[in-house]
Amino acid sequence: MTTYYFDIETYGKKEEDSYNYEIITIQYQKILQQTGKKLSGEPLTILKSWENSEEEIIKKFLRKLNIKDKWNFTPVGSNLKYDFIVLSKRAKKYGLNIELEKLLTHPHVDISSTLFILNKGSFKGARLDTFTKKKKTGEDILDLYKDKKYDEIIEYIETEAKEFLKLYQWLLKTLPSVYEQHKKQPNSVFA
Repeated sequence: MTTYYFDIETYGKKEEDSYNYEIITIQYQKILQQTGKKLSGEPLTILKSWENSEEEIIKKFLRKLNIKDKWNFTPVGSNLKYDFIVLSKRAKKYGLNIELEKLLTHPHVDISSTLFILNKGSFKGARLDTFTKKKKTGEDILDLYKDKKYDEIIEYIETEAKEFLKLYQWLLKTLPSVYEQHKKQPNSVFA
């Protein structure tokens, strides 16, 4: 299994349904499955619609994903359901065959549920910026893209990837020990 940090950035009018936003970037980076650390020599790939087109970056990413080989590209991210829905909708716009069901059932690791648990069972605030040093959110991208501040978008993406990977590495290191500690308790559900 080959795991990749994965995310997209989107753009649309704030009053629109964000599931209909256009994809402006698709980013991914190969990481080690057991530790979440990036592989040396494997840079963060950022496919940018302003350098090509939305259609071209989706085509390029779908070739990389290769949905028929389910272990070729295992996405790791946060709120991947949103990314998959938007990717499927936008791909259909260009006549590209990628069914939402195939994306949702493709092996992936989404830390959204873990963020919910870390946030004491509350959806409000269960976001990356709550648990990392990431300062901006996807909302900020709307204004940056509108103002063609592409360098700031790249900076945001690089910071988000770095902060996500730090959190993901911590989760991979910490959660197994929590399980092991709980398993030793006399009233453990694992006893």
